[in-house]
Amino acid sequence: MKKIVALSLGLILSLSALAAQVDIYSDYAIVREAWQANIPQGQKATFEWQLAENIDLGSLTILNPNIDILSRIEEKKSQLTGRIVKVKTIDGAIFQGLLREKGQEVVLVNPEDGQLVVIINSNQITSIIPETPINFNQKLKLKMKNNDKSLDKLNVRYLSRGISWNVLYSLQLDGNKANLVGEYQIENNTSKPFEAASVRLIAKGDSLPMLYGRSANVMKASAEMSLDVSQQAESAIYEIPGSIDIPAEAKTRLPLLKENNLQMERRYQMINNRVEVEVTLNGISQTLPAGQLNIFDGDILASTQYLSSQPQSGRLVLNLGETLDIAGRREQIGYSTSGNKIVEEQKVTLKNNKKEKVTVDVTAYLPWENAIVKSKVAYKRTSANTVVFEVPVEANKETSFTYSVSYETK
Repeated sequence: MKKIVALSLGLILSLSALAAQVDIYSDYAIVREAWQANIPQGQKATFEWQLAENIDLGSLTILNPNIDILSRIEEKKSQLTGRIVKVKTIDGAIFQGLLREKGQEVVLVNPEDGQLVVIINSNQITSIIPETPINFNQKLKLKMKNNDKSLDKLNVRYLSRGISWNVLYSLQLDGNKANLVGEYQIENNTSKPFEAASVRLIAKGDSLPMLYGRSANVMKASAEMSLDVSQQAESAIYEIPGSIDIPAEAKTRLPLLKENNLQMERRYQMINNRVEVEVTLNGISQTLPAGQLNIFDGDILASTQYLSSQPQSGRLVLNLGETLDIAGRREQIGYSTSGNKIVEEQKVTLKNNKKEKVTVDVTAYLPWENAIVKSKVAYKRTSANTVVFEVPVEANKETSFTYSVSYETK
């Protein structure tokens, strides 16, 4: 009988959980952990837990299949007692002091000498404003019945805000070699730490990229996009080996990869009157989560880009944007018609200010699929409406070539 009575009493427990499983998304986490709750077989018991303020109680699920929840009470209470606050009343009066509890009344005292400032009926108060920001705690009270064998823990799953992750990369280009280094960054802005946790990082569908390069015409996108979980499928899961600690209110950095001596190819391509730099990395041995990528060309920061998630293909192609070392200009130097036939003549001039010889791929777009291209420079047709001229340019030299495009209008 004593055993049953003891179990029926409410037990207030701090949230000291066993090792948790934490799935971290872009701006929230799904946590699976075990709470202490000793319930013998076939018995009823009531437990109370003090919870961190970031736990979404609306998402809390009890994973033990044979536990019946008989009642559930959720309370949220601010930690105002013992803090300096400003109290406003319905008649417009404002009082400031150290808050003390006294039943249905609010008591303010002078924090320096402890002398009474004012006693206010709680019904007359319109707001209580703390001098410094505060956290809220939550209390969950569950009355449960165990329909199976005795258990000493309650397995739960819930959503927690304030936890996020991202990836930061640094790419060093040097001649025809490249080094790529990456690290995970897990940020916990909550008051709840996780110790010896099993962690997975969940990547969702990428938003539009944000690029900053040498080009003046850069792509931009909002970094703050609304999260619609129902319309985003998982694109990748990255499991952190072993278990790690995630301290409260801290940023944790973990190594992701270090790829040395990657083979690198550099390509220059002229589109319209812009010459852009494209680099191709070969030999990457793992998938790359989305993240910020800083690209150093020698000792110069060439570009900062948002890298979308990359599958494990071993190959990565990056556009660094417009180069100022190579100038390109295209101009029309002739235009003639004969019946339905039109002939256009173009002149392309390239100036190489580099100390080494380069080859520039000059792209030309054709107005019709049946267009005929003529030039002394070799070219290849990459599509029905596109040709590419491969033009070598000596170091610190300028070169030019012409081509004609003839086609018949319909």
